[in-house]
Amino acid sequence: MEFRVLGSVEVHEAGRAYRPRAAKLRDVLRLLVFRAGEFVATDTIMQELWEDNPPVSSITTTQTYIYHLRRAFAEELGVPRPEDVLTTRQAGYLLRADPADTDCGRFAALIGRGRDLAGAGRWAEAAAALREALALWHEPHARSATVTTLNAQHLEHYQELHRAAVELRVTADLRQGRHRELIPELRALVLRNPLNEWFHAQLISCLGVSGRRGEALEAYRSARRIIIDELGLEPSVELQRVHREMLATG
Repeated sequence: MEFRVLGSVEVHEAGRAYRPRAAKLRDVLRLLVFRAGEFVATDTIMQELWEDNPPVSSITTTQTYIYHLRRAFAEELGVPRPEDVLTTRQAGYLLRADPADTDCGRFAALIGRGRDLAGAGRWAEAAAALREALALWHEPHARSATVTTLNAQHLEHYQELHRAAVELRVTADLRQGRHRELIPELRALVLRNPLNEWFHAQLISCLGVSGRRGEALEAYRSARRIIIDELGLEPSVELQRVHREMLATG
């Protein structure tokens, strides 16, 4: 079985797919997938579903959600013994799945591999591993999904991993001399992340290296306006250094 939570919540098995329609079912399944292979206490699930205001029937309702998930595994996916996949433990549940069976587990593992390869100076391989990781990410779905406290914390963790993976993959491409090819992507990254000065700096540098000095200087002016307008601060020392180096090339 393959579990996906970096976007819409889905389970796939033998060419069949199950997508919970009810928001509470999605919340329960998302939490179990984030904690795949770990015991999750009933109290933890109840906190996820109702925070500090569980209804009188919360334990029974939680058990009902688990029942519905198991039934869906059997009816929608053809799993013969769903209770072996989603196991009841004393005062809680365990989703029997390896990290490799979940998109979030594969995502984290590929990013770790990318970091190791980058640390060894194997930039082409690092970029390939990071691209494979980033292909698993579906940010618009993740951001629009209704997530509650614990799931939100897990998603924030993976969003940070995603940001770091993008930066490392850009670095890997730069180390391979792909400055000109990166310009369109960096322009898009700057639009989506207007306060990320690292992206601004890489765009300015790539434009300069590609012989587009005027555009590089305008990119700095644009970045400075955004930062002053939004934060009331001058650009960082690093971004100002990139600007000075650009001016010195003239």
